[in-house]
Amino acid sequence: MKTLKNKQQKNALLTILCVLALVAFGAAMVWLHYQQLCSPGGGSDPYTSDLGMHLAFAQRGMIYSTVSLLIGPAYALAGRVGIAVLLAAFHLAAVAVFAYGLRTALPDVPRPARLLVSLVVNLATAVWMPRGGYWYQGTVGGTIYHNTTYIMLAPFALLAMLAFYRVWPTMRDDLDLRAYAVYTVLLTVATSFKASLIFAFAPALLVLLIAIACAAAAYFVANWIGDTLIEKVYLDQKAMQKRERAIVSELQTYVQENRISSRDTDAVARWYGGSEEVFRAAVCEQAKKYMGTEYRWGGKSGRGIDCSGLVSSAYMQCGVLIYRDASIVEGWPMHEVPFEEKKPGDALFFPGHVALYLGGGRYIHSTGAAVSGGVVLNSLDPADPLYREDLVKCLNAVGSIF
Repeated sequence: MKTLKNKQQKNALLTILCVLALVAFGAAMVWLHYQQLCSPGGGSDPYTSDLGMHLAFAQRGMIYSTVSLLIGPAYALAGRVGIAVLLAAFHLAAVAVFAYGLRTALPDVPRPARLLVSLVVNLATAVWMPRGGYWYQGTVGGTIYHNTTYIMLAPFALLAMLAFYRVWPTMRDDLDLRAYAVYTVLLTVATSFKASLIFAFAPALLVLLIAIACAAAAYFVANWIGDTLIEKVYLDQKAMQKRERAIVSELQTYVQENRISSRDTDAVARWYGGSEEVFRAAVCEQAKKYMGTEYRWGGKSGRGIDCSGLVSSAYMQCGVLIYRDASIVEGWPMHEVPFEEKKPGDALFFPGHVALYLGGGRYIHSTGAAVSGGVVLNSLDPADPLYREDLVKCLNAVGSIF
């Protein structure tokens, strides 16, 4: 209990020390930048800065970077003090961002301690020495406290650096687009504070904008294709299916109303002299006329035909209307017969597929198989080169009108 109390007291003391240090640093920066605005400038002036130049440009309405966009309103709001407070806020923001980045390096260190470490690092990078011409202890170039643009871009540059370290591990494998977008925005904002960087960054930004425009155009074109062409094809297929179902329904109604027998042989009696063999041969010959025709789902012509379209068309051209599907339906002329009783002209039924038996173990069908697509011959005989084991294994019925 006593140990916990001591720890809480230390944390409270550390927090107070951190707040006082940050307040002191912020106040010192306000005083420094106010002196810069009041300074006449020159080589011997210890407060020489480009801050007065930025203010003068902002007062003339010159918009050349984010610095000019912020300094003008700050001066209009609170004069020179407003600009000094604005810059002090950017100093403190840089300290806060760096402390945020220290979480990985110092995970067990409390936040006030990380802020103090960040403040020390910030000060140690360039200790200002008030002599003529601006001297710094710890840096070669005088580009710290007297350089307004670097002061204002520092928080965003640090954030961009942290974002880059988050993006970098994902660039080789699965790019984290969200982190990459954040990194791009932060880098762009940091660049916008310095005019010279804007000119250097502009070509890359132009290429990026062109790439984004091309990607957006490709996205909209893809959506247009999906919303118009593909959807139109889909709707056309749906309409065709609907029409086919309507035709089948009408034909089924006709068959039922006229009480057509499942063994109706009127066509054979009328057109083939009552010869079953002649009729069967005629059906097989009609089917062979489609040899080589490409497979097309829902098709029933020489431009494309599917399995049930081939069998039903062969029968229809011989005067018999059978159910146009890969199944035997009660009320239609075709009925099931034993496999051993199959004859040329009978239909072979597989799951979702139908073929026409030609005799001698061979059959003709329209298949969408990649190896032998379209209307082709195959065999039930394992010794035949045209044997298709996959179909033979799933043969489930033989249909005949006799």
